[in-house]
Amino acid sequence: MSKFNFDTFNTNRDEIRKEVTAFDLIPSGKYTCRVRDAEIRENNKGTGEILSVQFEVSEGEYERHVLFDHLNILHENPQAEIIGLKRLDRLCQAAGIPEFTSADELLDQEVTLRVRLQQSDEERNIITRYIVADDAGEEPKREVAKPTPPPPPAPSSVPAPPVPAPRLGKPPAITPFRALF
Repeated sequence: MSKFNFDTFNTNRDEIRKEVTAFDLIPSGKYTCRVRDAEIRENNKGTGEILSVQFEVSEGEYERHVLFDHLNILHENPQAEIIGLKRLDRLCQAAGIPEFTSADELLDQEVTLRVRLQQSDEERNIITRYIVADDAGEEPKREVAKPTPPPPPAPSSVPAPPVPAPRLGKPPAITPFRALF
């Protein structure tokens, strides 16, 4: 039989609770995090590869809470792959990595994340943005393009041609589509 030495009176219960609650949800906001783990592995279907990254909040009220992100870096759907690679590019910029060659390069890097608490059937935290230091703490605002009115018509000395009057009467016969071939 195995022996197990556990003294319930000398256990720091607050520390144990912190570890247990490290995976609890946190409110939407901006958080400074440290990359705790990163690995490239096969996706669930076996049709591509994902970069799984585990972040730990490194300061503030939610320090030690853990967040996850999974980036498609090789995928059968080209659009999913493009989205994943764009997110990887932004993560590397936020971490100050100019050229990504290995998941190990991300370990212990400090990055600032924008996190959203998704409220659906199953609540979960979603990393919506990696914030680059060049953003000076602010995310760039998306400018909405305002439609420009068309220029006024140029004045002309030539009168406009007359508009023909609508023709009244029976409409022309329509040939069925199949009859064309």
